[in-house]
Amino acid sequence: MECEICGKREAVCLVYLEGAKMNSCQGCSRGGKVLYFFDSDSPIPTAVQQRPRSEEEIVDDYGKIIRAARMKLGLSLEELGMKIAEKANYLEHVERQTTLPSLPLARKLEKFLKIKLVETTTSITSESAAIHGKKELTLLDMAEMDSMEKKAKK
Repeated sequence: MECEICGKREAVCLVYLEGAKMNSCQGCSRGGKVLYFFDSDSPIPTAVQQRPRSEEEIVDDYGKIIRAARMKLGLSLEELGMKIAEKANYLEHVERQTTLPSLPLARKLEKFLKIKLVETTTSITSESAAIHGKKELTLLDMAEMDSMEKKAKK
């Protein structure tokens, strides 16, 4: 199995790192909390092998959606903040999309403004991806892509 952090084909454990669970090699496992090591008999735990991961994400244009719904109700940021017990300054940053709202705030806004801000996505594990001929990006892949983009802009 492949390490989802550096891309080596030596994943030996599942780690919790920066809010995500990832397959990791021995070297990369030091950067996070090791949840468990894979058995030598079974390189992938059954629970990880058979179940797709489902995650909740904030939609891309969340700021525009919030602003449009707030304006439709005729509320200022201060009024909205008072009604949902949040600071207007924080809501302003969320509307401008300079701050990503937390999931609890997004749920609160969804309920009050009657909008959709959170979507559930399903991702398949590395082993399932290999079976289906797909490759998930590792953190190293993303860092290299970012580096190449920065070089291309110069």
